Amino acid sequence: MFKRLRNKLVIIHMSIVLLIVLSFFSAMVVLENATMERNINNILKLAHEVDIDAPQSPIGMLIFHVKLTVRGETEEVISPYPMSEDFAIEAAVKALEKKSPIGRIINDGQHLAYENIGNCIVFVFINSEVAMLESHLVSLLWIIPPLLMIIFFASVYSAKRSVAPIEISFGKQREFIADASHELKTPISTVLANTDVLLQSIDDHSKKWAVNIKEEAGRMASLVDGLLCLAKIDYPNQQTLAGTLDLGEVLNDVLLPLEAVIFEKNINLNAKCEQGIIVKGDRAQIHTLLGTLIDNAIKYSGGDINISIEKSGSYAHIIVQNSGEPIAPEKLDKLFDRFYRVDESREYTDSFGLGLAIAKAIAVRHNWKIKVSSDPQNGTRFVVKAAIL
Repeated sequence: MFKRLRNKLVIIHMSIVLLIVLSFFSAMVVLENATMERNINNILKLAHEVDIDAPQSPIGMLIFHVKLTVRGETEEVISPYPMSEDFAIEAAVKALEKKSPIGRIINDGQHLAYENIGNCIVFVFINSEVAMLESHLVSLLWIIPPLLMIIFFASVYSAKRSVAPIEISFGKQREFIADASHELKTPISTVLANTDVLLQSIDDHSKKWAVNIKEEAGRMASLVDGLLCLAKIDYPNQQTLAGTLDLGEVLNDVLLPLEAVIFEKNINLNAKCEQGIIVKGDRAQIHTLLGTLIDNAIKYSGGDINISIEKSGSYAHIIVQNSGEPIAPEKLDKLFDRFYRVDESREYTDSFGLGLAIAKAIAVRHNWKIKVSSDPQNGTRFVVKAAIL
């Protein structure tokens, strides 16, 4: 649980910082490009005023002019230094194709900025400016990977520091629940034993009070067992699940003591299981998982219960379905919450809302997935997806 929380925090930190870093570098690139465009536009304005016969213009840039005829054809190439007329004509053609009075082109590997004033196109070589911008971009690309690595390790460290107090607090709470539940078992067992003795020696008038004591002590014992079970499943020092078991055998063990209850409630049970489905896990916990789902189906069955365990590729699907009243969609997500009951009227029942929470905890402990769906046509359907050996 805490590992997933740490991973989520790392992802959130990385996403936020990455967004900030990318926004910062993108802004830098946009600003540098805008600055270069502004400088080029200023140079183009000055290019009309310089002495074209000078080999190097006062603005420090190499420039040349291409005069055009009325039809837009090249009439004359004016350059202060020797250059290919074909190069200049091709540059003029590309500039005219742009259909924009000011812009940039690449001609024969040379980066040029131009301004078309109708009867003349002024060209300025901007290779150094483009090279500088590309150099900055390359530098940024070299900076980003190590920066992201630093941010990643900083995020991992920050996530661990953030989760550590919660983990310690949760661990203490879990240990308290386990210790308290364990300590409560003895006095509750004593109360139940003494009540049984008392019931044998009191008159009928006082017996109802003793019966009430026994029933309440029984409910408390059930609650303590549930809390202790959850604490054992969640306990971090629990041994690795190294055992193997046959799901069909476990299902038979679960159904055998429930046959009388199913018969009394006149429930039509349809159970089937493929042979030889072997999984890795704790037999007692898997027994509890199946028993919880089946017991839940018996409680809320509308008369039919369908149980199946079948293979699907490298997984086994455990399906427990009852035909009872459908559960509202907004309540389905809360079914596995501890102490949650679908019946919100808070009626006095034997259920504490821990059964499905225990089932979910067992599934998570085994790296299995458990889902629930409910609709008027199919009733309520629990599906557990387990890896098979």
